[in-house]
Amino acid sequence: MKPIGKQSLVIGTSNPAKYDQLKMALFGCGIHLQSLLDFSFEDMPVENNLSIEKNALKKAAFYFHKLHRPVLTMDGALYFNGIATELQPGLRVRRILGLNKKATDYEVLQHYQTLIEKSGGRLNGYFEYGICIMLSSSQFYIKKVTSHRLFISPPSKTMVSGFPLSSLQFDTQSGKFLSEMNKREEKGFWHRTLGKYMSEFVMQAVSPL
Repeated sequence: MKPIGKQSLVIGTSNPAKYDQLKMALFGCGIHLQSLLDFSFEDMPVENNLSIEKNALKKAAFYFHKLHRPVLTMDGALYFNGIATELQPGLRVRRILGLNKKATDYEVLQHYQTLIEKSGGRLNGYFEYGICIMLSSSQFYIKKVTSHRLFISPPSKTMVSGFPLSSLQFDTQSGKFLSEMNKREEKGFWHRTLGKYMSEFVMQAVSPL
């Protein structure tokens, strides 16, 4: 394991797919990124679904006090254009109506596939991301990023574990579903849709390290 040093961040997520997204989004920033899998602890923060910014801050504080290392966390919410408020996922992308548990990848895919098909097979939407970098218990930075997407159904037959919505997200630049992209295409996608909005924020935050 590489020791903590200048411009190093632990990505505060236990989801390998989300870790890969952030790693690709921040490619080229010159920051050493570490996964929670590099450390040994099993506790998980409890999210209250108050807001993406508050959830990101809560997760960052939790992991920082466990690891005593600079941490980057991200929380997301999903919204579709032209969909009734009561049907909007918002912060609860995996808390599907009618289920009293966190939905599986397959349940998530089926739910949003049905929603998209009821809207003619295409829906424009966007993710709102709350991003927090915590450098000490009293020094942290928060940023909100909006990333627009196109969702199409029927979905791709390829599904990424931990990220079922990649089978419904279609990228017009590459002409592919996100789940079907090769690593080069995927890296370019995450840089265009997230990394270019995050990079300056992250570099400014870690510059005092």
